[in-house]
Amino acid sequence: MFNPGRDYLGEWFSERRVLGIDDLIVVGAVDLSDGSVIWDRYHHADKDGIGVLSNYLEKKGYGAQKKPQQRFTPPNSFVERLRLTVNPFGNELPLATDWQHYDKERANHSTLAWQVLSVEESDLIDQNAKISAATVNSFWLWALNRTVSPLIKGGGEVSWFFPVNLRGQLKKTNPEANHSSGIYFNVTKNADSKAIQKKISTQLKRQSHWGLAYQAQIGAMLGSGFMRFVLNKSIKGSRMVGSLSMLGEWPTSRQSTNNNEAIIICAPGSPMYPIATGVIKWNDQYTVCLRVNSVLGSTQGQTDDMLQEWIGNLVSGE
Repeated sequence: MFNPGRDYLGEWFSERRVLGIDDLIVVGAVDLSDGSVIWDRYHHADKDGIGVLSNYLEKKGYGAQKKPQQRFTPPNSFVERLRLTVNPFGNELPLATDWQHYDKERANHSTLAWQVLSVEESDLIDQNAKISAATVNSFWLWALNRTVSPLIKGGGEVSWFFPVNLRGQLKKTNPEANHSSGIYFNVTKNADSKAIQKKISTQLKRQSHWGLAYQAQIGAMLGSGFMRFVLNKSIKGSRMVGSLSMLGEWPTSRQSTNNNEAIIICAPGSPMYPIATGVIKWNDQYTVCLRVNSVLGSTQGQTDDMLQEWIGNLVSGE
């Protein structure tokens, strides 16, 4: 039976850490006058991205933050829940990524790049998404997929993970704990934003995110040994390209009036999905982070260049 006091997904991140895989979500306050950042770090085992932002902003004096809610109603039928648990992927079984360079022995570090976009750049990205006839999320993922494609061999499909917020339906005692799940989907390296949106929509309609949530719960209940077995098996090969963490508009309430500050955040990533991100709308400006796991051999300069290419794709449009 589901225990609202237990963070099942968080337990998976705790086991990752035992195996030497970083689970730190980084969040920072950017001083817009000089571009300096004061960083803070949270364990994903304790909080998801929304939980981190809420906690961080409340500590900084922004007032109580309303956590975004979703309407992803879980399936009522036991048979349907069982079907999703057995196969949360449908026809989108994650594909092993054939990277141009992948060194599994260098999995303990990452390089991170970030930028606070201008109001004009942010408005242009939203306009380009509207012109593309796709959602903003799909447009951002199109641009990221295009950016990282030179790092991947061949011309076939690649796999992405898209986190899904289950707050509003998944209720836990600790409101900052992991209330998230996600979906996997496969696209070609040259897929347009509408093709990506169709894949995301298909997986959401079949409720794949609930299947993964059920799997995380059952796996945690089976104990540390089982979770480590699954994680060790996954670590042997990169199963997907990465993930796009779109965390919405912040702050959701405000007491602080520091107009010279913007907040940035980034997911930890892992050797299993080396490209990690964090995107929020801070007031009227997007802030964006890109984090590349060291298995790909990227230098800080290359990660910086990759971020600029991602932003360039967003601003120029399809």
